[in-house]
Amino acid sequence: FNEFLERSLEEGRRKLKLFEETPEGREYLATRARSYLELNRGMNDSAALAEARSDLSRASEAKLHTHAAQLRQQRVQKDAQQIQLARLKVAWELIQLQRRYSQLLDKQLLPRSMLAGFDASLVE
Repeated sequence: FNEFLERSLEEGRRKLKLFEETPEGREYLATRARSYLELNRGMNDSAALAEARSDLSRASEAKLHTHAAQLRQQRVQKDAQQIQLARLKVAWELIQLQRRYSQLLDKQLLPRSMLAGFDASLVE
């Protein structure tokens, strides 16, 4: 799973770099950089642009981490459901065995000694 996250983060960085080269990306970064310049008197343009890029990168990584956590949670839920289904199948099979055991006893189709190893109270 960590490999998946690392690949996703790398892909996110690549897409972010491509976004920065688009007109929309350049406009977004310029707007963020202007905000930094307004809030931080004395900050130069390159530092403001670096902060804007860093903000964008952190936001992108946070989104990927959130998505990865959701995927991990879905996987855990799926695994839990599969375990529960397997348990239900086993319980159903035990009930069927219990029913067959009772039929064999009731109809006296087999000597009781042949059924001695069966735990008749297991299902109850």
